[in-house]
Amino acid sequence: MKTISKLLVVAAITLCSIQSNAQFSAGAQVGYGTESDFAGLGIGVKAMYDITDTWSGAGDFLYFFGESGDGFDSYSTSINLDAHYNFLNEGDGLKVYGAAGINITSFTIEYDDDFGFFGQDSFSASETGLNIGGGVFYDLSDQLMLNGDLKYVLSDADQLILSAGVMYKF
Repeated sequence: MKTISKLLVVAAITLCSIQSNAQFSAGAQVGYGTESDFAGLGIGVKAMYDITDTWSGAGDFLYFFGESGDGFDSYSTSINLDAHYNFLNEGDGLKVYGAAGINITSFTIEYDDDFGFFGQDSFSASETGLNIGGGVFYDLSDQLMLNGDLKYVLSDADQLILSAGVMYKF
């Protein structure tokens, strides 16, 4: 019983020290996806939670404008949940990380339907896959930082995504 009590005390102290290092940040980003029919230029949001000096959890959403043509519009969205491992975090404002996680990409095509009742129809599909990549954060001040990352999505919707943005530290 004493061993279990000691383990619980050690676990509580560890959790408290992890919590004291935790920091939340969020911001806006622009991105570019290489899947030409549905991606291209996009805008989005990103949030990150620093668990320790080495590990962070991040999530982002990107809306890619896609293409438009005679009677059709296409766009896609990308949702990513990633774990970051900080390879370089030496307190000089620069943080370099590797990332891996889960991606959900949705595609939509809206087109004129001359035979349909409402005159327009659409088609949508979603793919789930894995992310692998990395990036950098650079502190502009105590509350603001720049971020940039490059990730490759492994799924039936393979694509390379490059994004950059500004985040606010809470």
